[in-house]
Amino acid sequence: MSEWTAEDAEQAKAEGWGLFECSGSEDGPWQLQKFDDPDQHLGAPSPYPFVADVDVWVHVRTGKTPLHRKALAFLAAHNPQEHGAISAWNA
Repeated sequence: MSEWTAEDAEQAKAEGWGLFECSGSEDGPWQLQKFDDPDQHLGAPSPYPFVADVDVWVHVRTGKTPLHRKALAFLAAHNPQEHGAISAWNA
């Protein structure tokens, strides 16, 4: 099962996104999201590249790096609902 490390989170932050624990959410416990307030995340890109969470979904889904593949594998293991929504999203 894929684990998400602090190093992974730092690399994702540098791209402007993260995997966030969302306990109790009807959309599942882990979600791939943009930063709601990128100025509060030291190391986030400027200008900020994402308008909506679905922009991050497309970025990660079409990304070719091991980090992108790892994020998708983590979601497949920890929130299949989110993984399915990302896979099915047509932008």
